Amino acid sequence: MRLLSLVALLLCIAAAPPDLLARAARASGEPWRFHVVSESYGSQRGHLTQTKIDAQGDRIVTRSCSGGICSGTYQSGSRSAIFAYNETPIPQTRPVEPRSVTLRAIASYEFTAPSFRDAGGTVEPVANDTVRVTAPGGAPLDARFDGATGLVAAVVAPGGGTIVRFEDLRRVGGLMLPFKLRRADGTVESFEERSIDPSPLVPPAGPSATFDANGGEVALSSNGPRFPCTVETQSATCLLDTGASGLSMSLDLADRLHKSPVATIALQGLGTVLSGVVRADSLRLGGMRLGPALYAVLPDAGGFKADVVVGADVIGRAVVRLDLHRRTIAFAPLGSPLQGTPVALGFDGFTPTVDVRLDELGVPLAIDTGDAASIDLPVDFYREHPALFTPRERRTLIGVGGRGVQSVGRIARVGVGPFQLSDVPIGATEIPGGGPTRPRVGADFLARFVVELDYANARLGLRKDR
Repeated sequence: MRLLSLVALLLCIAAAPPDLLARAARASGEPWRFHVVSESYGSQRGHLTQTKIDAQGDRIVTRSCSGGICSGTYQSGSRSAIFAYNETPIPQTRPVEPRSVTLRAIASYEFTAPSFRDAGGTVEPVANDTVRVTAPGGAPLDARFDGATGLVAAVVAPGGGTIVRFEDLRRVGGLMLPFKLRRADGTVESFEERSIDPSPLVPPAGPSATFDANGGEVALSSNGPRFPCTVETQSATCLLDTGASGLSMSLDLADRLHKSPVATIALQGLGTVLSGVVRADSLRLGGMRLGPALYAVLPDAGGFKADVVVGADVIGRAVVRLDLHRRTIAFAPLGSPLQGTPVALGFDGFTPTVDVRLDELGVPLAIDTGDAASIDLPVDFYREHPALFTPRERRTLIGVGGRGVQSVGRIARVGVGPFQLSDVPIGATEIPGGGPTRPRVGADFLARFVVELDYANARLGLRKDR
């Protein structure tokens, strides 16, 4: 008799997922099928802040806005990108945390659909009111249902505690959506507004970019990656700066263009400086034309010896070919083939990194064309590896929001991709109150190659033809 009861219980549990899933799909209205917009508000430094989340299926765009400027993230399954105020997506090479992939599938109720399992997701019974969900590219999480409503009440780590509880459920159109998410640490994420957008979710794409068929190369100045460009009707000097997340212009150029600030932003460099933001209708970079975009205004742009700083939001819209030895730069459409040896780029933020060998020490170095140095190490990193080089002189550096001191010497061997270099200049920088957070290569090092930057595919092209 006990055996029959046990068999009946096991059959009941095994049959639970289809019943639970069908009921949850009906009760929720299947939010994953719709473009759901969620908004919350707060304040920071006297400014109203807004968090806006656009979600549909396994795609989600999160924008954090303050002072009229937004930045954020885009996630599609296990892939992610970040964007600054011009919304050019910069793909991140660090994998999305697997639990967040599955959490998204549960919160959107996509896990209830047969297509979820067809795509490689799994849903397994754990108890009469619980199923274990694993999204493609995700980690297993338990979805616990409310017996009265049929909706997911909580997401639980297998063998662990509650990750999130869904509370304050309200009807939004044909959907039932929670307006409060209570985390395990007791924090509560609340939404003031949730709505259904009838248009499909469109991922961030950045400013429009068009290219001339015969755009060709543009001559660089003798002072690093600086070149002539045109902002609207004004001739200007642009600086290619892979260490910058967004476009910026000098206060002098903003005055010449009769621009008034449309927002404010805090800029990070050698320090932090609060700046205005202006809008310009066009930027001509050789054969590339960028459409309307936002520009942070740099009050101390004289330190850059340029009118416009071109950062990731432009580099991410093209394949950029930079030859600092021959002093040329060219901008080609996305998808253009690389002419040099492809080397993987890493992205954990807006600045790309490349794996470099310093003597026998392998380390990812940030690529910073706005830094005139060859190889620049934070002073703390150098103190951990003092055998890398012997300082021979000291220099003063000027950057956004501050100054620093750099100790300079030479390193015997440096390797990148298949290339081996010898007797390379190197320095260690100390910034009062802070400084560069990671080692980097600058314009002097890159001048040894023809360099191609392909952010969209996380690739660097390198060619030595001299």
